[in-house]
Amino acid sequence: MKTQTTKLEKFSADRAAKSKIIAVMNNKGGCGKTTLAIALGFHLARAGYNVLFWDNDPQRNLTQRIGVQDTSYPDRRMDSFFNKLGREGFEQEHIKFPVIIHYPYFFRLPGSDKAPGKIGIMPGSAYAGIDANGVDEKLRRNTELDHNQKDIHKHFKKALQFYQDYFDYIVIDTSPAMEGNLLGQLAVRVADEVVCPIDGIDAAMGVKGLAAWIDSETGSYAGNETKPNMVFAMMKYQEDTKDLVDPASTIKSQNAVYRGLKQVLGDFLCENGIKELPSLRNQVYGGFGRKTEFDDLCDEIAFKISMVRPNFFDHWNSFVRGQLDSALTNIEKKALGKEPVFKNPYFERNWVR
Repeated sequence: MKTQTTKLEKFSADRAAKSKIIAVMNNKGGCGKTTLAIALGFHLARAGYNVLFWDNDPQRNLTQRIGVQDTSYPDRRMDSFFNKLGREGFEQEHIKFPVIIHYPYFFRLPGSDKAPGKIGIMPGSAYAGIDANGVDEKLRRNTELDHNQKDIHKHFKKALQFYQDYFDYIVIDTSPAMEGNLLGQLAVRVADEVVCPIDGIDAAMGVKGLAAWIDSETGSYAGNETKPNMVFAMMKYQEDTKDLVDPASTIKSQNAVYRGLKQVLGDFLCENGIKELPSLRNQVYGGFGRKTEFDDLCDEIAFKISMVRPNFFDHWNSFVRGQLDSALTNIEKKALGKEPVFKNPYFERNWVR
C-alpha cells in the first residue's frame, strides 16, 4: 500500500450527480459495521468508482484495517478536521485532509469495463467525539454568528458536499450507541443510505430502536429533503439448530433471524449474507485477485442503493413494528428453550456490620 498527498481531480458533472453518502450503522457493537464498510467501499472502488472512507468512530478500526497506522498523518485526522470546521478559511482546508491510498495489484470487478477508482480515507481520531462536541459548543455560544453559522450539522454537510465533487461514494463507519452521540447524528443527517449489519437476534431486536432514532434525527427540520433509505444485511450469522429450522417456511435460509426479518422487511433485507466462518475473516477486501463471500452481498447492496426504490420509512409503521416484535420474540423463545423460573428475591436484613 502507498499513500499519496497529490490533489484529487474532480470527475465530470454527470458523474457527480450520482454521488452518494452511505452510513454503516447499528446500535450493537461487534455486528460487522467496519467489516461491511470496508468490503462495500472496496467493492465500489473495484467497480470503477472513486470512494472516500470516512472514519467517524473514535475507535478508528476502519483506519487501522485499511492500513493507515495510528501515528500516520496526525494533522489530517478527524480531530484536526473538527478543530477547523466552521472557522474562516475552512473552504481552503478541505483539500488537505483526505489521504489517497494506492494498493498495488488492486483488481477491477469481473465483467467491469472500468479501471478501479481512487480510494481515499478521512482517518479517524480517538479525540474526534470530544473535539466535535467542543466545536459544537463554541459555535452555539458565538453571538456574532447567525443561526445557520451556529449549526455544526450544516458545516459538516457542506464539507461532505465538497468531497462529493471528488468521490462517487463516501462510506461512513460509525460507532455503536447512536443516541446522544454527536458523531452519529452528523453521519445520519448527511446520509443518503443507511446500511445496517445484523449478526443475530440481539442486533435484530435493536432494529426497532435504531429506526426510531434515525426517524427522529432526520427530516425537514434537520435539513433533509427526504429521509435516508435503509438496507439491512446479515453478517457473521450462524446456521440454526434443529429447534429453530422451519421446514414450512417459503424463505430459503437456515437462519431463523433472517427468515423473521425477511417476512417483515422484504426487499429492504439483502438475500445474501456472510456466515461466521474462520476462513472468511481474512478475506474482507476481495480486491486483490480472489473472489470472496462478500462479493455477492456487496453487489446486492450496490444494486439496491443505485436503483429507484421505495423509502424504508414509508414502509415502517406501527403494524410493521408489531409484526417484527412478534417474529423476533418467537425466535427468542425457541432459542431459549425452556423458560427459566424466577423466584422472589430474598435479602438478609442485617447483612451490614
